[in-house]
Amino acid sequence: MVNKKYKEIILSESIRGFFNIIIAFIPVIYAGISSIFTTSSFEKILFDIPWYIYLLFVIIAIVVKIRLKMNEGKTDILKHWHVVPYKKVCFANAFDMKWDVEIPKDEPVNLINVYNNFDIPPKPKCEKCNVKLDYQDNFLWYTYDCFNCSFKKRTWQCLEKVTDHVNEVFSAKLEDHIKKKK
Repeated sequence: MVNKKYKEIILSESIRGFFNIIIAFIPVIYAGISSIFTTSSFEKILFDIPWYIYLLFVIIAIVVKIRLKMNEGKTDILKHWHVVPYKKVCFANAFDMKWDVEIPKDEPVNLINVYNNFDIPPKPKCEKCNVKLDYQDNFLWYTYDCFNCSFKKRTWQCLEKVTDHVNEVFSAKLEDHIKKKK
C-alpha cells in the first residue's frame, strides 16, 4: 500500500516536472509550429514575440519549480498515527517552535525508552506562549501562526519535512546526551 502510494507520488512529480519544462519552452514551440505553417522563418517568429512573453513563461516555470520544491517530502500517509496511546514526556525546540516528544503510554520514562520509542507529532507550539500554532498552506510558502501572541513563521518546507527534521535533530541531541552520560 505504502509502496504503491510512493510510486504514485513520484509519477505525479515527474509529470509536473515535464510540464514545467514544456511551459518554459512554449514560445519556442509556438515559433517552431508557426514556421511550419507560415512562410516566416523560425528566427523571425521567435524574435517577433515580445520580451515580456518570455519573462511571463520564465516566471511561471520558476513558480512551478518552487511549488514542486515545497511539496518534496509531502505525503498523504499519516506517519504519526498511533495504535496505542502516547504520553508527552518532554519537548524539543527547533525551527523557532516547540515540539512535544511522546512515547507509548505504557513505557516507563527513561532515556533509553525515550530514544527507542519517541515520536514527535506534527503539531508545533509557540515558544513564547505555548499555544498550538495554526498551519496554513499559502501558494508560495507555508505559515505557522500563533493567534495568542502574533508569532508568525514562514517556510518553504511542508509540515511533514519539518517534522522529519525535528525528529532527526532530537535524535542527534539524545545520542549526544546518552554519550555524555556514559
